[in-house]
Amino acid sequence: MARGVDGRETFVDQSDRELFLTTLTELQQETAFTLLAYCLMGNHFHLAIKVGTVPLSTILQRLLTRYVSTFNLRHRRTGHLFQARYRAVVCLHQTYLLQLIAYIHANPVRSGLVATPEDWRWSSSQAYTTDKRTGLVDPNALPRTLGLDNDARSMQGDFDPWPSESVPSPVLLRNPSSERTPLESLAARVSLSLNISIDTICSHRKDPAIVRAKRILIANCLREGHSLSDISRWLHCSPSGIHYLAYPRTNLKKLKA
Repeated sequence: MARGVDGRETFVDQSDRELFLTTLTELQQETAFTLLAYCLMGNHFHLAIKVGTVPLSTILQRLLTRYVSTFNLRHRRTGHLFQARYRAVVCLHQTYLLQLIAYIHANPVRSGLVATPEDWRWSSSQAYTTDKRTGLVDPNALPRTLGLDNDARSMQGDFDPWPSESVPSPVLLRNPSSERTPLESLAARVSLSLNISIDTICSHRKDPAIVRAKRILIANCLREGHSLSDISRWLHCSPSGIHYLAYPRTNLKKLKA
């Protein structure tokens, strides 16, 4: 969960929420995490994520950086939008996770915005109540993850989303950490696949084929969990240049309210 600085709005209008979900979808494709639930409110958001090889901190850093830069441009503002530190629980009990997803979906009801969770457009509740996979959430991923037949909407009762260390029998929701594939090996794969030498990929030439090779290499590196700074040093390019190749700029004309 991440909240706006001083309680300020982090989603001013529908376009902001669409931008956030679009950015989240792009990151899901890049880092291969599983999104179990989400809910966007006015001044904060909730996510339930099962990470892969890319750690949660990296995913959220990219998400917030990309979202805030466009948000600030849209609303002609500067500075921080979210509080410095997000709040997260890494290790969860099976029953706790099911209750957490129900808690996330019930946020708009507790705030008096809608009568039922599925009435709120900006959450994954409908994916569970209709059993339909969306671009972000597959409701079948939950029982596959936990080995259960239950679903989140069956859980009721009082619930504390920030449990103490006494929660029993924790289940790690992240995949076991594994060593990242070295940048050299990733570059060799791209070089072999596209028949372009590594030296050529690392050059500053602007040929479309070379730029495409760079984009593929950068995407593979990010998927493995390498940082932009590490990639920029290896490719002898500025971090801003790597960012430009990795993340196509958003068409702001489509986002204007």
